[in-house]
Amino acid sequence: MATAGALLRLGAHDYLVKDASTGEHLWSLLDKVRQQVRRSRENEALRLQLDGRGHGSNSFLLGTPPARCTCRS
Repeated sequence: MATAGALLRLGAHDYLVKDASTGEHLWSLLDKVRQQVRRSRENEALRLQLDGRGHGSNSFLLGTPPARCTCRS
């Protein structure tokens, strides 16, 4: 277990303990990896959409109508 702790500190996301539940745990880990890959791809697609609208990470604001002041002086 000391090796697993050292590997986690170095950046590993998880580890497997080989026992009766190893197969079930492995399927769970694979599901987590699939979800992470899907989210990463969705985030990249959204970044590309935003980058296509202007010149910078806040460019999505350029396409929105100006805010109106509803304050009363």
